[in-house]
Amino acid sequence: MTDTAAAAGDVKPRRMLPSERRDDLIAATLSLFGRKPHHKVTPADIVAEAGVSRALFYRYFSSMDELNIAALEKVTEGLTAQLLPPEDEPLVGQVRHAIHELFSFARAYPTPYIALVRRGPGVSTPGAYELVEKVRTDTIDAILARARAAPTPYLLLTVRSWIGLLEGTVLTWLTDRVEERALPRHELEDWLLGQLRAMVAATTEFDSGAADLARGLQ
Repeated sequence: MTDTAAAAGDVKPRRMLPSERRDDLIAATLSLFGRKPHHKVTPADIVAEAGVSRALFYRYFSSMDELNIAALEKVTEGLTAQLLPPEDEPLVGQVRHAIHELFSFARAYPTPYIALVRRGPGVSTPGAYELVEKVRTDTIDAILARARAAPTPYLLLTVRSWIGLLEGTVLTWLTDRVEERALPRHELEDWLLGQLRAMVAATTEFDSGAADLARGLQ
């Protein structure tokens, strides 16, 4: 949207609190992230999507880097909440839920997900990787805590390795369209749970504490 178009009345005459306006700009950005390459989203795209002026955009964000971090914070906060269901559900059900939600997140935000996992364009800004790493760490900590398993070196290595497998599988599913080549999503979700069970079972040979997690996954 050009300044001329804005002046002609294309800007939505909405009154919002500053926090609401900021959230609205972030929501517009996330909507765009679902439709075009993450690193190609520009301030012009965002003001057109939100129906505001360029001047209003810069009142809330000094640069695309700042907005990218704000959008990633919003996404990772939501993802962390989605990955961790209520604790009263059996652990195996919680892990199934986490796997399912990561697939759903990647489907909703394909370009940001691909960029985040590959550390590609648009996520090299300071703080971006730390946000993603926090989601990984929170997920690992929750799995072990809910299994009442001590975070021993072998168990941490096992679950972190499985998180890497999970992320990579979802990435392949998105980029190679494996769902169209006889690898349906629901089968991949079951396979990933089976991989975690097998990895934890193997770890019990080196760490007896892994038995607590193994039992929770049955």
